[in-house]
Amino acid sequence: MSEMEKAQILHALKSNFNVDQAILDELLRQIKDENIRLNFPRIQRGLTAEENYRAIFSAMPWIKNINGLHQEQEVHHKKNYQVPDYSLLVESSEKINFPLLVDVKVVSGNKESCELMVKQLHSLRAYARDHNAQLLIAVYWERLGYWTHNCVRSFGGKKKNKITWAEAIANDVSHVLSDYSFIVEKDFYRKTFCSKDKLDGMAGHNKYGHFSEVFLGTDISNLKSYDLIYSSIVDSVFRGEEVEVKEVPGGVEIIERFSGKRIIKVSNWLVNFLNLWDFDPTKKFDDMRVTTLGRIAMVDLSHELGFKVTYLIPRDKNEDTKKLFKQAYDETYVMRNYNSGS
Repeated sequence: MSEMEKAQILHALKSNFNVDQAILDELLRQIKDENIRLNFPRIQRGLTAEENYRAIFSAMPWIKNINGLHQEQEVHHKKNYQVPDYSLLVESSEKINFPLLVDVKVVSGNKESCELMVKQLHSLRAYARDHNAQLLIAVYWERLGYWTHNCVRSFGGKKKNKITWAEAIANDVSHVLSDYSFIVEKDFYRKTFCSKDKLDGMAGHNKYGHFSEVFLGTDISNLKSYDLIYSSIVDSVFRGEEVEVKEVPGGVEIIERFSGKRIIKVSNWLVNFLNLWDFDPTKKFDDMRVTTLGRIAMVDLSHELGFKVTYLIPRDKNEDTKKLFKQAYDETYVMRNYNSGS
């Protein structure tokens, strides 16, 4: 067992069991590699990001399989190959699955760029080449609460294996995994009824009592009833203004208007939703992950409210992006937009 594998086991132990800190400290001391011991907090953050990645992106409908590769290599093989974090099967527009490899990185604090070591990049690319699969680098930008996926060539040349958050967003190809974006152009409304009496399962409003019913729509005179999770989905990314608040039998009725143009990416919406309720991304309700429930509600509501789906064309095209778009979108308007530069 390698020293890194020991660190991974220690992380899993700490995450899944209530273990005394003294025992954890003793186990950490048994890791002989000083570099791994000293960097264990950073390694933990990376492993947590990998776990969150799986929970969030397994909720995406075009990902038909996501498999952790665990990186349990023979030491002498690591000279030429580095195993990425995940192997994916992704459904194309032609309903044909194609393979992708994903390595997960996290940029913590206020850092504004992600840099790959030359040796690491070469060994990752060698693994992808010999497995005949495209390699994507998934980066979680902690400051932004934002995931990006970029082709390796987007990280620059031989000496500059670096990408800034702005470059990563401009060249993001996450929509290939069904992590597309919605363009919001129309105002919409929410009518909420808050009850004075709390029943089991009711969430509380910070001013008006307890949520009982919620209605949403673009026509204030013809709003549709929704489950309360849809109200949480709205609060994850939108800030409304109160149009009317009035006393009604049994409680209070609030009407809000949500205005302003914006673009919302599904994974970013999910991250905000998880943070709003302090949900663990792996949490399940009735055998369905909270990320899947959230994603379904987001897409459903977006269609109902007339949000438009958009697929970003990378600003800096290269051989990797062309191959990826052809695999995912061949003979579609997205591929035509890529070729025309739209």
